[in-house]
Amino acid sequence: MEPQDTFHRTKNMNLTQLIKPIVFIALVLLAVFLAFEFITSRHFHVVGTNPKTNKVATVSPFIKIKFNKPLSKKGVSINSSYSIIKSYNIQDKTLVITLKTPMTQGYNYFIRIKSIADLDGDTIVNQVFSFTPKYISPQDLPKDQQRALLQLQTNHPKSQGDVQYVGFSDLTNYGVASDQVANIEQFAYTFAPHAHTISIDPSSIMPVPHNRNSSSTSDTVNFLMDVDSTAYKAKIVYSNLNSEVRLYLFDSNTGGQVFDSNAPPKIFD
Repeated sequence: MEPQDTFHRTKNMNLTQLIKPIVFIALVLLAVFLAFEFITSRHFHVVGTNPKTNKVATVSPFIKIKFNKPLSKKGVSINSSYSIIKSYNIQDKTLVITLKTPMTQGYNYFIRIKSIADLDGDTIVNQVFSFTPKYISPQDLPKDQQRALLQLQTNHPKSQGDVQYVGFSDLTNYGVASDQVANIEQFAYTFAPHAHTISIDPSSIMPVPHNRNSSSTSDTVNFLMDVDSTAYKAKIVYSNLNSEVRLYLFDSNTGGQVFDSNAPPKIFD
């Protein structure tokens, strides 16, 4: 036998000896994985949430907690921080929690499932879901959330109390008094009495530097305002000396003025 043939045969034997344990280890790992998946699938557990806890908006109308098994409607017990739960119900494998909105941007909230069971009697207790709502314009919410918001808001007569105001309280960080914020909300409702949600994007709030040479005691703040699915450029002029405040709204595309709170309003429809 030629030395070269001996070399190749030895090399092939070494490769075979090396491959066998690798294949064996891979098969063992695959068996462990399949066993784990089988056990996990049989164990009653949470699959996920809609929206995900890192994507909850200040106006998200619900949180749906999805399980791997159909749920029992008996013995369900949940609570939350800041009493944000309006109602809840069971839909097959999903616990649907309707939220009181708007929630406060940047606050940490939690929902605790104190007890919930599947139809076989397996129970989950004291599972906590925490989240920090972020500002998301209503028209940028997922379609299922938009539909839920619309449904909630058309189930009762429309009044100013039915409108969801989001982000208005952020104006107080720029020297606007709380009674002035209330007046701005009233002006927004006057402009859009049929609106469901009127929101201010906190990141868009921009105070105009005060002219030191001016004798005026008024200040100006610009920001973006969403009326349902329509965006407007907004401006308020207010004074720190009294509760007076004036709201202007401008078409976001043309820049033309569409509303002045000191003038007869153009009604939004």
